[in-house]
Amino acid sequence: MADHIVTARRHGDNWYIAGMAAEKGYDVGIDFSFLPAGSYKATVCRDGIDAGRNAMDYIMEKKDILPGSKQKIHLAPGGGFVIRLLKE
Repeated sequence: MADHIVTARRHGDNWYIAGMAAEKGYDVGIDFSFLPAGSYKATVCRDGIDAGRNAMDYIMEKKDILPGSKQKIHLAPGGGFVIRLLKE
């Protein structure tokens, strides 16, 4: 791993996407155009605003995702994220 890694895995109709950064923070853009047609409920766990100093700082959020939409996520130094997409 150099600066960051982002990976996606599928189980049936559901998707799991995760990423992590090395010593420096990183802004990652996720393009959901790989998703098959339909709508998805996302649960996102990502670094909070203070995650670079406090590893316990994170944000959990739920949102609707459609194929072709895009999401930008900031990774704190040594931080990361995970997204669970459940097809509706």
